[in-house]
Amino acid sequence: MRTPILLLATLLLATTPALRAAQPPDPALTQSLQTVTNNTLEAGLRTLYANRVWLAQEMMEKLTPVTRNLGDIIDTEIVAVQPVSKRVTRYYVAIYFTRCPLWLRIERYANKEQAFYLPLRFSTNPDEILPGYVTEFYTQ
Repeated sequence: MRTPILLLATLLLATTPALRAAQPPDPALTQSLQTVTNNTLEAGLRTLYANRVWLAQEMMEKLTPVTRNLGDIIDTEIVAVQPVSKRVTRYYVAIYFTRCPLWLRIERYANKEQAFYLPLRFSTNPDEILPGYVTEFYTQ
């Protein structure tokens, strides 16, 4: 009786994505976040969208009204990494300002020739950006 249950439990643990080892962050994203912390948000966007300068400018134009009153940037963090498909990886990022954090969802897309980042989604409300398993807490 114990052997089938043990076998089933082992099979479930091996096939459950949430319990597998975390995917390492992309080096380009890590470098971009360091640039945000050490320099400016605009410099970080230029690093993230190095081959698509127009997108860096567009994202900065959208971020400026939201970040204008948040204060100085004090830190950044990759909160979670979620493989969406074999070609898309979603990164959930916090940019910590002195007044409150800004939450970002950054998607990296890899086509046949290259990998690049899609336009950002962002909010000061974590529930609008982060996946439920990060923001929902269960009490017993």
